[in-house]
Amino acid sequence: MAAIVAHPPPSQSYQEKTTHKPVNDTLTTIDTTIAHDGAILHYRLEGNLSASSPTLVFINEVLLNFYIWDPVIKLLKEQHPEWRFLRYGEHD
Repeated sequence: MAAIVAHPPPSQSYQEKTTHKPVNDTLTTIDTTIAHDGAILHYRLEGNLSASSPTLVFINEVLLNFYIWDPVIKLLKEQHPEWRFLRYGEHD
């Protein structure tokens, strides 16, 4: 999965914090929080580390946090360890 990084002009505020939690040699969880001009975006990329792994993206409603996908992703990780999963939204 290619990453597109937009760098804001110096007049705008931008902060990013990433936490990497290796599970084993091939599985990981990466949590990232981006704050820009008062807007906050949380996203989690988890599963297989390979950039060539199929990536499933989970999108939830605005008022729900991304933990709603925990049972589904847990099951899919067990059945498809070659996949990785991306979800975003509130997580606190």
